[in-house]
Amino acid sequence: MIGDAVVAAADDARWEAALASGTFEDASEALEEVVVRLEAGRLPLQRTIDLYDLGVRLAARCDADLAAAELRIRELTVEPGDGAAEASSAPNGLSLLAPYDDVPF
Repeated sequence: MIGDAVVAAADDARWEAALASGTFEDASEALEEVVVRLEAGRLPLQRTIDLYDLGVRLAARCDADLAAAELRIRELTVEPGDGAAEASSAPNGLSLLAPYDDVPF
């Protein structure tokens, strides 16, 4: 039982570090690990709530990083003299940003 607590504390520290100062990939990986831990169940109620809270914060961090990346891409694809950013097209004519067009941020 003590070993489990040590592992949980180490995971928590790593996940909090990913949230605070990690890359998008770090935060995304941490979120995946938190979800796996929650889906496995067998956790005390308070631990479940704490992990859920962390997962919500990690998801928000990932969403913010994706929004910033989308904004940067839109800024880079603005044509000179064009007042609005247009999504760039891939060679096949599909929008490079199409998978994220319906994301509400």
